[in-house]
Amino acid sequence: MPPADVRARLSGRGWELMFDYLMHRDITLAYTLTDQAEFSLYAGQLRRDIQQTRALGGIQVADINYDGINLELDLRAARTVPIVLQDSLRFASGYHLKERPALRPDSVELTGAASKLNTIEYWATELFQSENIKSDFSKVVALRPPPPEIMLSVRQTTVQVVTEQFTEKSIFVPLQVRHAPDSLKIFPEMVKLTCTVGLSMYKSLKASDFVLEIDLAQVALNEGKNTVPIRLVRQPEGAMHIQFTPKSAAFFILKKTEPNPVVR
Repeated sequence: MPPADVRARLSGRGWELMFDYLMHRDITLAYTLTDQAEFSLYAGQLRRDIQQTRALGGIQVADINYDGINLELDLRAARTVPIVLQDSLRFASGYHLKERPALRPDSVELTGAASKLNTIEYWATELFQSENIKSDFSKVVALRPPPPEIMLSVRQTTVQVVTEQFTEKSIFVPLQVRHAPDSLKIFPEMVKLTCTVGLSMYKSLKASDFVLEIDLAQVALNEGKNTVPIRLVRQPEGAMHIQFTPKSAAFFILKKTEPNPVVR
């Protein structure tokens, strides 16, 4: 962006300077920018243009406080990007978010130079902080201020925070096996899983919402007893602080035996 103003030092007779000060303390210089890539306005041109605005010929522009103005021009563009909340939320004991904080509006339109907008994927808010949260509330949060060459369609958004009490729930989840031969047996077949959930989903949470598995693709399937770690590969949104025991499972390869011959 060009400077907001340029200060000129004038010289002349006292009464001329007084009259000029009273009549033309502030002046405006207008320039038309074409579709060229760059626009330059140097100190000499500025001094001549200021000089031409003086009503009295005895007043001269002695100096200006700017060497020149160089502007790089680009195509004007617009782009809509999501607003991303920057937050630091601390909840009272036994409480947590029921769902992600909602933003209204949840996006902002950026207007400015195309080359600047092409690299922007989202626009962040100022840091939103709150402590000892145990009830629903909403609050207006400002967006990060843009640089001078970019304009925002909105400067703030409203954050809606929904909270609820959380409790602990334990369930038994069947252990799934990948790449297992038919002669394989595992222990245990059920794994005890404990997690923290909101009261609203306590009754609806079931074992099928989770997937615990062992994968034998990279395990040497020798006869005898072997162990392999158990992995949590799927969990429902809203379940937190998930723990399960045991952490590994034992598997056995059953040895086939030939039937005894029948003696007649």
